[in-house]
Amino acid sequence: MKEVGTKVDPVRACSDQAFYLTDGNKILTLRIDGDQTASTLLDTGFGRRKVGSTRRLYGEAKDKLQQTADSRGYPISYVFKTPVPVMKDWARTHGQTIFNWDLVLEESGTLSAFKTFTPCKGN
Repeated sequence: MKEVGTKVDPVRACSDQAFYLTDGNKILTLRIDGDQTASTLLDTGFGRRKVGSTRRLYGEAKDKLQQTADSRGYPISYVFKTPVPVMKDWARTHGQTIFNWDLVLEESGTLSAFKTFTPCKGN
């Protein structure tokens, strides 16, 4: 797995950041906004699947979210949303293991899972 890029907007006070993480044919874009909210977009691409790549990408995203909360000194609220049945199942199983969700809701066919990353003391 590799990070193919990080973009920081130097104009915003608590700048927006975007991380582009890849594993096999998948790209996970992690966006952390200046207002301390975060979201992800998974592009599964085409070609051969690589077993476990979704878990690895979201594990890396979790680490980036915690690192960013630590460096900014503020909590970051992450929301995972999906209407896709296989990703709903993933969020309830592997996603729960990775993120230990604070709250999971399903409404109008869309699953939403919430996690707040708080800065570690001493940072």
